[in-house]
Amino acid sequence: MVNKNISEYRDNALCICDVMDDHKGENIMLIDVAGISSVTDYFVLVTATSKPHAQALMEKIEEAMEKNGLRIMRRDGVGDGRWIVVDFGSIVVHIFTQEIREFYHLEKLWVNGKNTMTMQDIQKLREKEEKAKADVVKKEEKAKATAEKKAEKAKQVAEKKAEKAKNVKKDATEKQESKKTTKKAKVEK
Repeated sequence: MVNKNISEYRDNALCICDVMDDHKGENIMLIDVAGISSVTDYFVLVTATSKPHAQALMEKIEEAMEKNGLRIMRRDGVGDGRWIVVDFGSIVVHIFTQEIREFYHLEKLWVNGKNTMTMQDIQKLREKEEKAKADVVKKEEKAKATAEKKAEKAKQVAEKKAEKAKNVKKDATEKQESKKTTKKAKVEK
């Protein structure tokens, strides 16, 4: 189900990870399966400390995704609470209790060593992205400052040229006046 809006879904998947982390979800893992699965682009796995905790995590994730405009396509396991699946289409969230997660160990089915992220990896990614954004802003500010300096310099050069042209014109006018005055003086003599 590889989507055109893959970065939007990636951002939503990262948001789900953040929500789970904020609400004490454990062993959070984001798995990019876009090139592996035809069902979804991302799996998000989390361990809940209890069945009520699993249901609370599900509710918090649904609230966050509703705010982001992502609709739930399907949900399963809510009644039992040991393994809740929330399907957003391009993101499928698995909320497990510890024993169920250890028993099924979904990570082993989908992990190829390059497609997983833990919360530490996600934090590093966010820091890297923030640094990249800051670098872009710095470059834009530097380019703007350089352009402003060039514009100011060009303005000064133009003003100097205009002043010089004005002085040349003034000198020419003075010379003509001087010639007229000299001719007039000669005529009067």
